[in-house]
Amino acid sequence: MDLVTITSTLKGAVRGRRPNRKAYGRHRVISAIDVGFRYREVLKTSCDIIYSDRFYDLLMDKLDAEGIFVKREDCDSLIEAQHDKMKSQMTDNWGVKESIYAPAPYFGMGFKRHKETGGIYVAGLQICEKVVNHDPNGSIPAPNSKAATIVKRSISGLIPLGIYRTYKVIDVVEGIRIPTAEWKTGQDALEMLLINGLNQANKQYKTFLTLKGE
Repeated sequence: MDLVTITSTLKGAVRGRRPNRKAYGRHRVISAIDVGFRYREVLKTSCDIIYSDRFYDLLMDKLDAEGIFVKREDCDSLIEAQHDKMKSQMTDNWGVKESIYAPAPYFGMGFKRHKETGGIYVAGLQICEKVVNHDPNGSIPAPNSKAATIVKRSISGLIPLGIYRTYKVIDVVEGIRIPTAEWKTGQDALEMLLINGLNQANKQYKTFLTLKGE
C-alpha cells in the first residue's frame, strides 16, 4: 500500500432561495488514499466486477435495503450503460488524457503536475474518510432522487471506480503556488490515521484488493 492522507474542505453545495441561500456540506475531512493503482487499472477491475455473476444480486440487496424497487430489465439496462461508459473511458483518447500530466515525485508517489496550469494533483482509491470539523450549516440536504438515479448511485457504490478520488493539493494563480489541502505520505500518513482512529477500510477497497490478489 502506498498511503497518502489528505486534509481538505469539501466543496459542498448552495441551497435555498435568496436571501436565505446557504452553503451546506463544507466539512473539513481527512481522507486516506492508496496511490498505488492507476486509473485505467481501476476501470478494468470495475468492468470485471460489474459483469460478474454476483453483481446483480449485490445490487438488488443494496436497493432492497433502501426500499427501492426496480424491474430487472431496467436494472440490467443501467448496469450495461455503466459498463459501456467505463469501457469507452479505457479507449477514447486515453493517450491524450494521460499526456496532460507529468509525474511530480518531489511531492511524493502518485503526485502529478498539470502541464498547462502547473497545478499539483494526487489520485488514488479512497480507503477511508473522517469528518474532523463539521459545517455549522450541516450536510447537503438529501434530494428527492428518481429510482434510476438511486440505482446509478448504488452501482457506483459497489465498484472500485466509485472510490477513486483526485485531489488538487496545490493551485497556481499568477505564477504563485497556493496550497488547497494538507497532505502526508508514508509513515507520517500512517501516524495521521492512527491519531484520528482511521483504521477501518471501506468494502470497495477491500474488494479491489481481493480481486487483485493482495
